[in-house]
Amino acid sequence: IDLKTFRAVADEGNLTRGAARVHLSPSTVCARIKGLESSLGGPLFTRSAQGMAVTPAGEIVRQGALRIERDIDGMLRDLEPFVSREAGTLRIVSNMNFLADGLARFLKAHPDVSISHHRCSSRDVVEAVAEDRADIGLSAFVGDYPGVTFIDYARDDLVVIVSIDSPLAHREALDFAECLNEDFVSLSEHVEMQRFVDERARELGHKLVPKVRVSNQPILFQMAAAGVGIGIASRVAFEAQPHPRTRAIKLTNAWAQRHIRIAIPAQKERQIRWATELVEALRNGTNFTIPQSNFLKIDRCFARLKSGALPKQPFQASLSAQFRNHRE
Repeated sequence: IDLKTFRAVADEGNLTRGAARVHLSPSTVCARIKGLESSLGGPLFTRSAQGMAVTPAGEIVRQGALRIERDIDGMLRDLEPFVSREAGTLRIVSNMNFLADGLARFLKAHPDVSISHHRCSSRDVVEAVAEDRADIGLSAFVGDYPGVTFIDYARDDLVVIVSIDSPLAHREALDFAECLNEDFVSLSEHVEMQRFVDERARELGHKLVPKVRVSNQPILFQMAAAGVGIGIASRVAFEAQPHPRTRAIKLTNAWAQRHIRIAIPAQKERQIRWATELVEALRNGTNFTIPQSNFLKIDRCFARLKSGALPKQPFQASLSAQFRNHRE
């Protein structure tokens, strides 16, 4: 208890706020910290009018307290299925919808497990796993991160969504710079993917001022189909809910090639059994990325349909064949 009290004050940098965090009076917290300092044989804080800052010794204690809390939390989570009738809880963070198939199989095989799922940015996903606020994460985070092991999972490139009536509709690929003079339909500024796209525009000296911002990608597809503007979206999202009057055009920029990875704790002792089994369920799932060659064939079908060179019924059969052949 004293370690938890100590960490609350260390994190807050203030005795009163730390006491409020652990629901104790400041005088009680002060007495406990003094007792801890006496037991350890040295000061853990420097005190000033600005608040309380941990000493080098105090920082060692804070890190040790955090490890102890994590170990206890991990032990309790692992014990849940065996010591109560309540479901064990697996904490998942992600910034995309890649979980459905694998998660459904996992939950069917583990009826005593429940899922706590939180959506956040790619960086926040990785930080949550590193800081033991999540057991498993799924994101497009690029690079390494201390305390996190990454497992390749899927590919989800960013594409340009255009109306089939757009002058760009005949293009097989586009550089992002070629798109900047077009009207844009954008996602909310709170969406991580949109912030990423806006930043790429700023790097080119351009500020994206969209004609309209929408809350999700299916609405973006509808707006693009109506000719309101073009948009940048996930290829997987477009495949899941394609609009018949839009095309998804490849972006040639390297940053548009997104590799989705599973993030799990690097420390073996933090890799709980449920998370390990969910990783296996996800990796054995049916998520896939359709090869670009198939998209080019589909795009050519759209072009031929638009020109009247391809009857509707054969076009539908041809399109279905592209997906069926890939699945096989």
